[in-house]
Amino acid sequence: MGLLLLQLLLAAVMAMVSLPFLLRRLAYKQFYTRQFQKALNLARRFYAVSSFSTKLRAEAALMIAKIYHYLYMFDCAAPYVDESYAYYERANPKPPFISEAPAVKIMQLLYERRHEEAVSLVEQEMKARQNTHGELTMLAVASQVYFAVGNFAKAEELLDKIIVLGRDPLASLLIGGLESVYRHALMMKSLCRYFQHDLKQSMELAQEARDRLRMDVPRPEQAILHAKAQILRCWACRRRFDVAQAYEREIGKKLSLIEGFYRSFVLRALALKALLQGDFDRARRLAEHSILLNLDPDDYADALIIQAGVFAARANYARTASLCHQILDLQTYAFYNEQAEKLLRLIAEAEMEGRSDPILPDAWCFPEWASGERNNEVDVSDNTEDLF
Repeated sequence: MGLLLLQLLLAAVMAMVSLPFLLRRLAYKQFYTRQFQKALNLARRFYAVSSFSTKLRAEAALMIAKIYHYLYMFDCAAPYVDESYAYYERANPKPPFISEAPAVKIMQLLYERRHEEAVSLVEQEMKARQNTHGELTMLAVASQVYFAVGNFAKAEELLDKIIVLGRDPLASLLIGGLESVYRHALMMKSLCRYFQHDLKQSMELAQEARDRLRMDVPRPEQAILHAKAQILRCWACRRRFDVAQAYEREIGKKLSLIEGFYRSFVLRALALKALLQGDFDRARRLAEHSILLNLDPDDYADALIIQAGVFAARANYARTASLCHQILDLQTYAFYNEQAEKLLRLIAEAEMEGRSDPILPDAWCFPEWASGERNNEVDVSDNTEDLF
């Protein structure tokens, strides 16, 4: 009897010890297949049963933080980010499993608008990175930091390093994780180009990202629709509504598959197209809906400028000015500030001249494309091709 009890006790102890490792393995499996909610549930259980080991608990905290970041739930991630990064700072030497802690910490700082701290930590970590994978990860994070602070030249310099590697077939075989970082770099540079009014290159980069994403198995539909929405936005800003409409029909078929940040991004792209086409009710409705899905200040400013454009087109100068000042108070990207300031100037000019006529989007939103292709550039988009 005593021997049986001892055997049962040993079995229970072994099960308790092995359970965290089993949960960790299952959580990583779900995470890498992008089943984030399932991964989060498993990671929470992994965290709960790892109290006997600071190392395992730090790994579980980092995993939970990463999943929350992928879900754009930065408030929920904050305590887990701090716990994992505190372990990273104490550890000497740094164990491989915690190597992503600085990148996760930097993303948290960006969300909290602590830009100076994020830049400082980026510069510190860039100097410390020795291996290619670590350097690659930090290049991606650093580019996002410089993008967030409006230093597009520095962001593009770092993104170009990733893109050059991503276009090298040999590098793709030798460097683990390069493909996903490469696609992220393409989309980041596409946004950089968009904010600098280079719509053609922005669209080309988003198309390249879409084409690479379509080769993934299983297909990452949210990321693909994100790329398609950026392409649609570029076509709409170039006043090529025929092509933009084709993309909108394609996106509409799968809109129910996306949520959160991705859905908000797609809705804002559709809202901008509606605004530029003169469908003001739809533009306002979509922009308002996008705000409910994502309260990030930069994305909020994007939705607000669309709504301001709607009120300007309806000659409601007071409401337009109110929204423009709200954008300026947010202190987001210079791109949105410039658009808001341009609308305010147009309102001031109209009031000085005693006018109360509508201010249409062609007067302020990519006006250089309002009457055809800029600088008489040849548009190759008329060639028959597979858009989707």
